[in-house]
Amino acid sequence: MTLYRDIIKRSLQITWRYKFLWIFGFFATIAGTSSDIGLILNSINDLSNQSDYSGNIQMILTIKMWVMAFLNVLNVPFTATLMLLGLLLAIIAIAWLIFTSMAGIVGAAAVIEQGKRQTFEGVWKIGAMNFLPVFGVNLASKIIILLLLFLSIPLLQSGVIAADAPNAALFIFYFTLVFLPSAFIISVITKYAMAYIVIRKKPFPEAVLSAIKLFKDNWIMSVEMAFVVFGVHILFAIGYAISSRIITFALQLISELGYAISPTSLWHIGITSLALIIFALIILVIESMLAVFEYVAWTKLFLKTEEGKVSSKIMRLAGSLPKFFK
Repeated sequence: MTLYRDIIKRSLQITWRYKFLWIFGFFATIAGTSSDIGLILNSINDLSNQSDYSGNIQMILTIKMWVMAFLNVLNVPFTATLMLLGLLLAIIAIAWLIFTSMAGIVGAAAVIEQGKRQTFEGVWKIGAMNFLPVFGVNLASKIIILLLLFLSIPLLQSGVIAADAPNAALFIFYFTLVFLPSAFIISVITKYAMAYIVIRKKPFPEAVLSAIKLFKDNWIMSVEMAFVVFGVHILFAIGYAISSRIITFALQLISELGYAISPTSLWHIGITSLALIIFALIILVIESMLAVFEYVAWTKLFLKTEEGKVSSKIMRLAGSLPKFFK
């Protein structure tokens, strides 16, 4: 476990030492930063809830509505056209912030690992320089995942929604054994491709091909890393649960003391508002930290696997079994 212990320790150190990276982590969270294993578990949980999954499918089907609205933009009133253009510009700006932040964190991790200090301006510059290819590789991965999800719609409609047992079983088989593993593989390859783009300066197609090869040669380590990162997410969640309980107890105590001094509902309103603000800030900070940690950790794994001097824990244990039974 030395490899992963070193990665986790160093990633946490970088995350804590370079707190300005949390700003970039905040924007990266907009694209979602749940661990890959966490996403799989959440998807399985959604699968057990028909209404939730049906809602996801319904959301995907609304893409057609948006496309038709865009195609008919010239036929709507001028004010609505301006509003649509404003929305489009806002989406572009948010996307630029998201993928600039992703690229910036990856580049910052590599620079810091070279023993150099990194600044906010430096991270911003790295991210801006790599926005287009990083956006492209993430967009391509999302399109592929959506296409895989689209393939499950007929089985979902005929099996789960219409309660047809054979098709329901086929849908579960496809979702758990085809879609989820494919989504995981695509997610990891996307992380490696971003590293090749930002760190090795490879163009989009070459970066993707190199990422596929790297995953193919190190897929066991990638799975192990996903579980390790998921474990860190669990620890952060436990820490948040404990801290929220402590904060809630303290605020309740303050509220009761205040109400005893001045029996008015304003105390409860004020304390409730303060609690909501505090919890929102805590969640925001934790999510931003986790985003930075996750991108730094995967970048460190990328750097180590490229050196070719590491091997998976499972393979090392398997190699030691013959000696154990001697």
